[in-house]
Amino acid sequence: MRRLRQVTTAVIALTLALISSVALSAQNPGGNAARKTKNPVAASAASVNAGKATFLKACRFCHGEDAKGGIGPQAKK
Repeated sequence: MRRLRQVTTAVIALTLALISSVALSAQNPGGNAARKTKNPVAASAASVNAGKATFLKACRFCHGEDAKGGIGPQAKK
């Protein structure tokens, strides 16, 4: 019975480690190549305003209006 408990604990620990690694890798889906990608939209007053409007509509709830974060569901308390 003790052996079964040890195996179960090991399986649970490995499952949690796998889930954590998947969640962490999802934070940077494009990897380093994405950081080197040039923005296909030329910077102009219109594109900046469009981006700001999209951010305020879809992103500000978690990232804050100033994009500094700290208010989303996973923000540190």
